[in-house]
Amino acid sequence: MTPELESLWRAQSLDRALLVVRERLLVFPARIARVDAGLVGAKAALAAAEDKGKAAALAKRDAEKQAETLAAQELKFQGQLTQVKKNDEYAALLHEIAGAKKKREELETFVLERMEQEAAVAAEVQRAKATFAEASKAVAAERAKVAAEEAAVRAEESDLMAKRAEALSTLPAVLRARYERILVARKGQAIAELTKDSCSGCGGRIPPQAAKEVRRGLAVVECPDCGRMLISPPGAAASV
Repeated sequence: MTPELESLWRAQSLDRALLVVRERLLVFPARIARVDAGLVGAKAALAAAEDKGKAAALAKRDAEKQAETLAAQELKFQGQLTQVKKNDEYAALLHEIAGAKKKREELETFVLERMEQEAAVAAEVQRAKATFAEASKAVAAERAKVAAEEAAVRAEESDLMAKRAEALSTLPAVLRARYERILVARKGQAIAELTKDSCSGCGGRIPPQAAKEVRRGLAVVECPDCGRMLISPPGAAASV
C-alpha cells in the first residue's frame, strides 16, 4: 500500500471515530436539560410560598389601614355626640359608631389571623428555601459531572481532529479535496474495502482489472457505482 493510501485509510478510520464521538456529544444538551428540570419543582414551590407570604402581608396591611380609618371615624363620631341636640340624630351617630366599631373589631381579628398566617407562611418559605438550596446544590454537582464528561469527550474530538489533520496533510491537495468531497457525499464514508471483488460500501461489482489494482495498493481506484475510494485492507493478501 502506498503512503497516500495508508493516509487515506487512517483518515477514514479517524473520521469513523469522529462520527462516534460526535454522536456522544449530541446527548449532553439533553442531559443538562434533564438535570435542570430537577430544579423546576423546588423553584416553583419556593415562588409559590413567597407569593403566598406577599399576599398575606398585603392583605394584613390593607386591613390595618381600614381599621385605622374606622378608628378615626369612631373618634369623629364620638366628638359629634356632644354637638347634636335631637334624639334621632344622637341615635344615628350611636348607630354609626357601633357599625364602625364592629367593622374595626372584625378587621383587627382579620389582622391577627393574617399575622398568624404570615408566621406559618414564613416557616413554609424557609422550608422551601432549604429545599431549593439542597436541590440547587445537587443540580450544580450533577451539572459539573456532566460538564466534565462532555469536556473529556470534546478532548477526544480535538485529539482525533488533530490526528486527522496530520493524516490528510500528507496527501496532495487534489487528493485531499477529493477525499473530503466523497466523505460529504457519502455521509462520512469516503473509503470502502474491496471484498471479493465487490465494494463494501454499496455492494457493486468491481471490474477484474480495477480489483487487481486495488489489491496491489498502487493507485487510488473509485467504485464505479458509488464513487467511494476502494482500498484493500492492510494485511490483506495482494494478488496480480
